[in-house]
Amino acid sequence: MIVASQNFTDPNIFVVVNVVNTLGIIMLIAIAKTLHGDNEPALLDTPGADMPARTPAG
Repeated sequence: MIVASQNFTDPNIFVVVNVVNTLGIIMLIAIAKTLHGDNEPALLDTPGADMPARTPAG
């Protein structure tokens, strides 16, 4: 935004740069939300380990 405001005299350039920047951020947020479901950690999953059988006390 600093480049757009200092290097160009036309105010439309500033608007275009801000709109493109905002759309880029929105797209990155949408992509991050879509990819979020693929990498959820499985905290309770114990691969390769056998869970011990519970026996009643008594």
